[in-house]
Amino acid sequence: MVKFYDDKNAVLFLYYALKHNGFDWPPEAGDANTENYERKVRRLLIENKWVERDADVFINNVQVAYKKSMPSEEELRWFLDDPRASYWFLYKVDNQYLSTIEQSFSLEGNSLLNGIEPSGKNLPPVHSARVEFIKDKIRKSLFNTSTRDNVINAHREWNDLITRQNIFSDVNSKSGITPDWLLTYLNENNMLLREYMCGDSIDEKLSYCYASYFIWYTWFARSDAEKELFIKKFKSALSTQKSREKKKQGKNKVLNVSVSEETHDKIRHIAEIEGISNARIIEYAVNLAWQQKNSKHLK
Repeated sequence: MVKFYDDKNAVLFLYYALKHNGFDWPPEAGDANTENYERKVRRLLIENKWVERDADVFINNVQVAYKKSMPSEEELRWFLDDPRASYWFLYKVDNQYLSTIEQSFSLEGNSLLNGIEPSGKNLPPVHSARVEFIKDKIRKSLFNTSTRDNVINAHREWNDLITRQNIFSDVNSKSGITPDWLLTYLNENNMLLREYMCGDSIDEKLSYCYASYFIWYTWFARSDAEKELFIKKFKSALSTQKSREKKKQGKNKVLNVSVSEETHDKIRHIAEIEGISNARIIEYAVNLAWQQKNSKHLK
């Protein structure tokens, strides 16, 4: 007998194939075990005058179709390896980008066919959590024969955006522009995805900013003129901030000191979490020590 994929989504895929052939035999809770449902389907097909070979060929063909509908790991690589892409794609997936074909069967009382779909808005701001959420959505949308093409088309769209509209490339670089400055600027321009959470690390802050801007650019901007106006204003604000950072750096004094490996690791850890430079952390620590010392003298 032909072996089918061992997961409930594969069971539902087989059921949907049966529907297309005029057989309405919905899986039950126990049929999450694919062997049970496969055995049931094969028996019912034979009872309906199918020869055994035809029943096996049908199940095998459904298995092949299921494989073709599932994007390969390589075709998912663009958002698996880039937290910015996973945040952007999360929003699209959360808004029916991978919606399934409309079904005609009843969902009532069937644990395999019924369930409340979770929202990406409730996810913690962690890249791995977004990846698993999106993968699950892809698996559940395999009844839509366009799912694999939709994933590939989203990849093309992401590549176009990150290539042509990457106006944030100077953030978190030697320019001194921090993710916090970018978050503040986007917030003041009402562009953040407010129903979604922003993480504390540099990568998560940047991912949140990229997703917010790209979604606004492709979904909510009312005209090309509005897009061009925002970009013009942003570049002007960015240039001004760069000048401020450059002036600050011009007044700075070089301090060459050696610190322990433990202290160095702590500085780097704080820098990654807060999205600030090593120099700012050292300045903060010195200022804090200075304030504590002066407060003791005043007592």
